[in-house]
Amino acid sequence: MEKINLFDINNKRVQVYLVRFFKYNNDKYLIYTLNEQDIKGYVKLYLVKVIQDFGRSMSYHISDNEEWKHTQTILKNILSELKYNKPRAFEDLNINLINGMRVEKTRVFKFEKKLVDLLSSSNPTNSLDSSKKEDTTDNTEWKNQYEVAQREIERLNSIMGDLLAENIRYKTKYGELDS
Repeated sequence: MEKINLFDINNKRVQVYLVRFFKYNNDKYLIYTLNEQDIKGYVKLYLVKVIQDFGRSMSYHISDNEEWKHTQTILKNILSELKYNKPRAFEDLNINLINGMRVEKTRVFKFEKKLVDLLSSSNPTNSLDSSKKEDTTDNTEWKNQYEVAQREIERLNSIMGDLLAENIRYKTKYGELDS
């Protein structure tokens, strides 16, 4: 993965690993990692929407749950397109547009390392096998990893739904809090 420079909320330069910077329909997204990995092999990923403001790229935090669900569907589609070498509904973008961009808040999620490798690859056969031989064992393993990622996204959606329902119950019971 290629390294790029971003700036955090304190204007501190942070070097990150680019997973993918792409355009899907008219929206631009940046996914990157710091290569943080948990004991189960899941890699922590950071995602922001990229918008243009006065000719400058700016990060936009996806805070709306419906937009986040839509973004998860986009990620599923991209993984499927890369894995099965389908026509791409997304377009990779020039990283010069985001190198040095300020990122204040991100959506954080985890994928297994193999899915991160697939998502970051421009040629999926490179991430399947370094000798570029594709066999049924690799295909089965990738399919299993893809299904694991889908279940994880569904689990996270369920948690978000529960938290949203709890938030609504509290607002109904106690009303809005004053800032």
